[in-house]
Amino acid sequence: MSSQTSLKILPASYYDHFLSINTKNAKEREPSPVRGDCPLGETLGGTISAAGKFHPETLPINYLNLTAQNPKFTAKDPLPNDISLKINIDALVTGLHNREIGDISDLARWLGKLQHIMHGRSAGEGWRISMGSGSRELIYRTIQAMVKHRDPIFVESLVYADIIPMFETICNPIGVETDAFGICAESLRKTLESWPPGKPKPRFLYTVPYGCNPTGITATTERRKEVLKLAREHDFIILEDDPYYYLYYGPADRPPSYFALEATERTENGQCEVGRVVRFDSLTMVLSAGMSIGWASGPEGLLARIERHPVILSRISLLLKLYAGYSLAIFGRIRRSAILHCHSTLTYSAMITADRLDQGFMVEGSGPDSNSDPSLLLIVHPSLFLTTSSRLQSSSLSHVIINALLTEWGYDGFNGKTRSVSSFYRQKRDIFEAAMKSHLEGLTEWQLPEAGVFFWFKLLVPDSANIDVEALRDVVRMLPGAVFWQNGNSGYVRVSFSQPTEDDVHKELNRLGRFLREEIWSA
Repeated sequence: MSSQTSLKILPASYYDHFLSINTKNAKEREPSPVRGDCPLGETLGGTISAAGKFHPETLPINYLNLTAQNPKFTAKDPLPNDISLKINIDALVTGLHNREIGDISDLARWLGKLQHIMHGRSAGEGWRISMGSGSRELIYRTIQAMVKHRDPIFVESLVYADIIPMFETICNPIGVETDAFGICAESLRKTLESWPPGKPKPRFLYTVPYGCNPTGITATTERRKEVLKLAREHDFIILEDDPYYYLYYGPADRPPSYFALEATERTENGQCEVGRVVRFDSLTMVLSAGMSIGWASGPEGLLARIERHPVILSRISLLLKLYAGYSLAIFGRIRRSAILHCHSTLTYSAMITADRLDQGFMVEGSGPDSNSDPSLLLIVHPSLFLTTSSRLQSSSLSHVIINALLTEWGYDGFNGKTRSVSSFYRQKRDIFEAAMKSHLEGLTEWQLPEAGVFFWFKLLVPDSANIDVEALRDVVRMLPGAVFWQNGNSGYVRVSFSQPTEDDVHKELNRLGRFLREEIWSA
């Protein structure tokens, strides 16, 4: 870690030209007149509270008893495999009161120390934690606050498919070339240096540096340093989305994060300039997707203004859940396509991509059975999409439970849990690669992933082959978590190895191998 005397902390005023020009919203918005002047935990003289908090005696839950894994347990260890947690009424009352997004809770403090342990960032370096329901929500909030409508931003050429529509509602994502070592820094440099004069350059770069979905790429340390150098030279901010950070299982030491590197990589004048990275973390793959929690780590002045920025969040899922079981379609002023995800409970959620949200949308559907209303037509008012201060906080019950669990585990226990999880997925990856070698050797090309849960491979197809693309897609769809990208006469496949058994992996890869041999190579 660089000494404080050699550390240059970018001032809060530096971010003025990054914040959305929409905008009193991000640049000038003041804290809530109630929450800003008197935080929720404080009182206005004596015992009178400025906030309308619930009284503890009305809380219907007295305590929670939980049984959790003991991550320190080993076969040789006398410690029990399970541990018991009791969350008492005092912890529940403290945790379940309304909290402003930026409140420093016990959990936020715990995570702040975790960032110091994992990334070497210390207090006093101009950064802080911002809590949310998940990293996706925090990314969306950040982009909305910092990007003017249709401004360009850099995005890795292949990233999680659901993130692109989210970007396209706000900005103009421009793909950045990647290879097996991460972002191609030289290609990015050429793009920046040949940028048309008078046209604003992208001010942000979105990257998933560990086990990127779909490619499985983990960026090397050297590539990260080159990208950070470009960020300093061309004045852009790195949005580091890292859901698979704790699922690293490569043979070498884990490469440092951008968040860590900016405090150790010196500029030409010998200083380490910090404040150019906003990092997004999640515990989804360590704990569970249902215990949705994420946090951003970044410049204090920037995160404070992002938290005050009103955000457009799609709340249509709340509406559609009222009509569980209906087959729904959404239409209206939709620029690309509406994406409907059907869950096992027959509820629906939607991500809407549109040029304008002020017109509202129409939702049409049919009933789930013969006894229900055969049709449904709803007019979705813009208020279902637009929220300003309506979302006060993420799920604090999840925060209470996770805080109790992490406090009991401690940092050693948490690291033990993450090592166990990454070891589990490394074994799953090795099983999948062995099956690839058994059934698809010579028919595909791949790079062995070093993090995450995705295997990315190229189908080797002769240029002269006459491919039935739909038949090929049908076979690929049988693979677990498969997505198919067609590229000329060939294609790329992303497969998830997190869930299938060894027998299932061999069965489905054998099916694909037979199809490639019989329908393509022997044709």
